[in-house]
Amino acid sequence: MQTGYAGLNTLYSGLLYDGGFIEWYYIPKEKISVWPSLKNNQELADEPQLIGGASWFGPVKVPQSTVGFTETQEISPAGPFYKIQLEGIQFGEGRGNRIILENMPYHEFIVVGKLRAGGFWLMIGNKESGLQFGHKSDPGKGYFNTTKTELAFSGESIHKALILPSFELSPSTPSPGLPEIDPGGAPGTGANVTETIEFDGTSAVVIPWTTERKAAFGIFPLIQVWFDDGGHFSLANVPITCDQAPPLTSSFTIDLTGFGNGFIQIK
Repeated sequence: MQTGYAGLNTLYSGLLYDGGFIEWYYIPKEKISVWPSLKNNQELADEPQLIGGASWFGPVKVPQSTVGFTETQEISPAGPFYKIQLEGIQFGEGRGNRIILENMPYHEFIVVGKLRAGGFWLMIGNKESGLQFGHKSDPGKGYFNTTKTELAFSGESIHKALILPSFELSPSTPSPGLPEIDPGGAPGTGANVTETIEFDGTSAVVIPWTTERKAAFGIFPLIQVWFDDGGHFSLANVPITCDQAPPLTSSFTIDLTGFGNGFIQIK
């Protein structure tokens, strides 16, 4: 499949620039039976057709600034080509999820993602060049760390990811659900007991320490602040104060001066 025949024009101005994907789907390359053709505007004519009984895996809903996608142009004696990298972070751990991750490197994948900038669908990978999957799991060094897995789909292609005119999202196989939880401790201390509070442009956030929060997190929680530093979230070191010592604490105040937007995680 060759592109580059639609000709040249002046590059656009005033483009949308919100990064990353809204959601994405993936499928082993061998599950596609009919590959779409290219139209004369260098966009795909329709979406791929799957073999009988196959379905896209997804949707994988993507928090802002969690999954990134790069296309790097290189030059070879045969002409230009692109190194493709789709990478992101999956937070948490589960028995079923761990098995899926171990099985994925044995396939080449095609990924379809909806861009935040422009709101259109891209198909990443093609009949000649599927994407290889790799990952790095990091359970952290203790309670104060967050378990996470760094994901990556990578490959090379003679053209950029191609635009899909539409994507019907069907058939698709959603996530099987929440992972099995083995508390591993006293009642009420099970995995993934968290609360997320987003902030955007505010100087401070006050968290009332209610009866419900005490039941979920105890009399004195772990509070982390993550800020958007332009491409990914980073852990911030900010002043956090409380009105009284535990067990009488009734509120926490988080000073966010100097930070634009991000989220607060209560554990």
